[in-house]
Amino acid sequence: MDNNMKHTLHLITLAIVAVLMGCTDSKDGKTKNMLQPTDTIYTQEAAMAVYDYDPVRALQIIDSAVIVGNLSDWQADMNRARIYSQTRLKERLDSLMHWPAGARLDTARAIGERLLRHDSVKNSLEEQQDVLEILAYAARRIVTVLNDYEQHPDRYHDGTYREPTADRRQDYIRFYRTQAENFIATAYADLGKTGDMQATFERLENIINDAEAREHQARYRALEQKMAADRERMEMEAQAQRNLYFAVIVCILLAVALAALAWYFWQMRIVKQKNRYLVQYIEKTLPQPLPVRERVGESLEHLPEEDSALFAQIHDTIIRESLYLSPNCDRQMLTDRFGLSKERLGSLFVQYSDAKNVAGFINGLRLVHAAQLLTTQPDMDIREVATASGFGSHQYFSTCFKQRFGLSPTDYRAAKGL
Repeated sequence: MDNNMKHTLHLITLAIVAVLMGCTDSKDGKTKNMLQPTDTIYTQEAAMAVYDYDPVRALQIIDSAVIVGNLSDWQADMNRARIYSQTRLKERLDSLMHWPAGARLDTARAIGERLLRHDSVKNSLEEQQDVLEILAYAARRIVTVLNDYEQHPDRYHDGTYREPTADRRQDYIRFYRTQAENFIATAYADLGKTGDMQATFERLENIINDAEAREHQARYRALEQKMAADRERMEMEAQAQRNLYFAVIVCILLAVALAALAWYFWQMRIVKQKNRYLVQYIEKTLPQPLPVRERVGESLEHLPEEDSALFAQIHDTIIRESLYLSPNCDRQMLTDRFGLSKERLGSLFVQYSDAKNVAGFINGLRLVHAAQLLTTQPDMDIREVATASGFGSHQYFSTCFKQRFGLSPTDYRAAKGL
C-alpha cells in the first residue's frame, strides 16, 4: 500500500471518527446535534503547539481540522509546509512517513510553490510573505542537507532512484544547490517588495536562526524526555522489584505464621489431651475430702498408741470441723487449739502424715477441696474457689494447685469440659 492510499484511509478514518464524535443521541427523541468546530481539539493552534517535537501528531490534527471545518485546504497546506520544513525531529519524520532523507524539504518546497499560485495567497501580501519565509527556510535547509550529503554520502544511501551514481554525485549536488540558492535569492527579492527590504531580510534571518535554535532545543528536550522516561522506567522497575521482594517476604511471613499457628493448635490439642488424661488420673487418686475418725484410726494402728491417738485426734478435728477452709488455719492456730508446742505439733505431722509439715498437710486438704469445687461448682470463678478453699491469695492458690496436680485450675476445669 503506497503513501497516498495510507493517507486516504487515514482521512476516511478521521472523518468517520469526527462524525461519530460530532453526533450525540438524545434519549427523549430529539434530533442529533453536530459539534461546532470550536468544540473540537482539531485547531491550527493545537497542531502548531506540538509540531516541533511531535510532527506526526501535528499532521493528524491538521487533517482533522480540515474535516471539521476549522481550516481550509490552502491553510492546511501552509501549516503542513511549515511542519515539514521546521520540525525539530527531521529524521524521525522522514522515517515515520517512510520518506528518504530530506524528502520533507522537497515536499515543503513543492507545497509552497503551489501556494504561491493560490488566489488566497496572491491576494494577500501577508500570506505571500509567510509562504516565502517557509520556502526560503526550506531552501536554506536543502543547502545544509546538500553540504552534509557532499561530506557524508553514506548517510543518505537509500537505494532509490533519487540517489545519483558516484560519478554524477557532484553534478547532482551542484545542480540542486544552485537551484536552492536561486530560489532563496528570488524569495528574498520578493520579500523585499513588501516593504523595507533590510528589515525583511533581518526578519527572515531571525526566523531561520530561531528555527535552528529550536532544533538544538529539540535535541536537548528529546534527550531530557528520554532521560526522564528512563528514570521513570527504572523507578517503575525498582518499585516492581521492591513489590516483588515485599510480596515474597509477606508470603514467607504468612507461611511461617500459618506453620506457627498450626503448630500452636497441634500443641494445644496435645496439651488438652494430656490434661484430660491427667484429670482422670487425679480423680482416681484424689483422697476423700472428709475421712471419718475410724478410717484415720485404722491407718495409724501400726504407730505408737499415744502419738497415733493424738495425731488421729488432731487430724479428725481438722477434717470434721473443716478448719483447713479458714485462711487462719496454720501451725500457730493448731498449737493454740490443742495446747501443744510448735515443735511437738510439727514432729507429729512429719512422723505420721504424708506432708512434710503442717502447712503442707493443710494445703493438701485445701487443694482436694478446691478440685471438687472446680468440678461441682462451674459458676464459681477461680478467686471464689481459692477463697472458699481457705487460700488468702488466688495467685498462691494457682501456684500450689499446679505444683500438686500438674496443671492450673483453669486448665483443670477446661479439661473437664466445664
